[in-house]
Amino acid sequence: MEINKKKSAILEFVNRRIKKTNLVIGNQLMGFPIVREYKYLGTWLNQKLDFATHAKFLLKKCNSIRASLSPTLYNASLDLWKNLWQTFIVPLYEFILPLYFHEKASSNKLRIDRMLRNSFRCYTGLKKGVSAKLIQDLMGYDLQKRSAVLYDVAVDKWQQRFKSTQIVNLQSHTKTDGVSRSTKEINLCKYQPKEMVKCINMQSSLCPKCQASNITHQRTINHLKTQHNIQIQSIQEMVEGRERMLKPRVRNEKEKTDKKVKVSRKEKVAAATKILEPNLLKLKSFLI
Repeated sequence: MEINKKKSAILEFVNRRIKKTNLVIGNQLMGFPIVREYKYLGTWLNQKLDFATHAKFLLKKCNSIRASLSPTLYNASLDLWKNLWQTFIVPLYEFILPLYFHEKASSNKLRIDRMLRNSFRCYTGLKKGVSAKLIQDLMGYDLQKRSAVLYDVAVDKWQQRFKSTQIVNLQSHTKTDGVSRSTKEINLCKYQPKEMVKCINMQSSLCPKCQASNITHQRTINHLKTQHNIQIQSIQEMVEGRERMLKPRVRNEKEKTDKKVKVSRKEKVAAATKILEPNLLKLKSFLI
């Protein structure tokens, strides 16, 4: 089998502290071009095996997809915004998880985490003032946990192949210490209308009444409660309230059993809107 030299290249990996390489970029070795960076299986690799090259690709790709989806995102709900983000953006970060897991520099990891959160902000319309913790909860996707899970699954698959045993479904399998490998979290954006974004953004802005007293503070839930005696539900409390509202059961007296009533998506969206409206009204009245 002959290797196609036009579709192959030589990439020399060096220590990150080394500035000079043995091979000269742009030259050829046995007919193969010597390159500084190369895309392999969806991941951009460079000579120092860091995120720099792939990060540039992610930023450019995310902005391009965001521009193409702009007409769809304008009047969409928070639920749809997150679905589009998960469909088009998250798979791009999946490619980089092996590098992420073995990365030793915490600053490089933080940079990728920040890029992921910013992409979610860009797709959902959330402001920069929204806390990173809340963004992480809304995303429901953690690079550290996900990369660790994929590493454990890969190790177990290799061990089973080495032992020539039957490969089981390792995604749903638990570790030897009994901890589940599942990284699935509660989807806080599910069934949420676009007004939820407005509610979150209003809480991230500066408090106008405190600014009048030369005090700078965000209109967070805790600030409104302690300083202005205004009770605003968190998004987690709104989701729990919606779930309680949508759990009607019909009693079968003959069999003495309860049967859960199926609720349509339209009813779930209406319930989420009904719970959100009083909180949004409180925030608006506070600004008047």
